[in-house]
Amino acid sequence: GATVGHNHPFWHRFRGGKGVATTCSAIILASPALGVAASLAGLAVVVLSGYLCWGALAIPVAFTLLTLATGAAPAVVVASAILAALMAKAHASAMSEALAGTRRRASISTKFWDRVRRR
Repeated sequence: GATVGHNHPFWHRFRGGKGVATTCSAIILASPALGVAASLAGLAVVVLSGYLCWGALAIPVAFTLLTLATGAAPAVVVASAILAALMAKAHASAMSEALAGTRRRASISTKFWDRVRRR
């Protein structure tokens, strides 16, 4: 509910944020260990790919896969899949731009790879 409200607040004509913070909060509250692992997976995707949108999508997808692998309750798996779908919808245009090569890369990724190349 918090993520839907964040992404589509009625007082802003149903235009809002991207839901990354609320999704991370929800999954960490649902399962702290799996939530932190999924969030770290998202960070790794940002650093490796260079795009925030791919990392944002990786968080709920990783959480869904982790909940499936650990045998979590079906309600948790379904909720995490819904969060992944919401994230995909919120970041669809950014992902299209990333695939087309017209999206600017995240500075954290650029700085990381610059340091790797210097060594």
